[in-house]
Amino acid sequence: MRVYTNDQAAGLVAGLDFDPDAGFSVSWKEKQNMASFWAIVGPEKGRNIIGTNFTPRGDHVLWRDAETGEELAREVLDSKFNGNIVSTGFDGRFYYLAAGSGQVVELRLDSSPA
Repeated sequence: MRVYTNDQAAGLVAGLDFDPDAGFSVSWKEKQNMASFWAIVGPEKGRNIIGTNFTPRGDHVLWRDAETGEELAREVLDSKFNGNIVSTGFDGRFYYLAAGSGQVVELRLDSSPA
């Protein structure tokens, strides 16, 4: 009963819990400038959410604990912002099309970009 959302203009992401009787409540919120969708992966009791974060130093990928919003890892993707989504692959791999280099970047939580 949780929804993950972002507000690019405010530079915030959040996890919202839904109760049919009370409506939505904020479970957590963090600063993150994301112009794409989340990828949500993992089992119910160990989910991660993966999204981009644009900073003056470029586009990054951020892994967050879906329950707490805690940042688990961050990797630089590209010096040029493009607002692209981090796409899921197989065996814990993710892919991102870097606009600056024109390369597909392979990512894993347990290592730096391949």
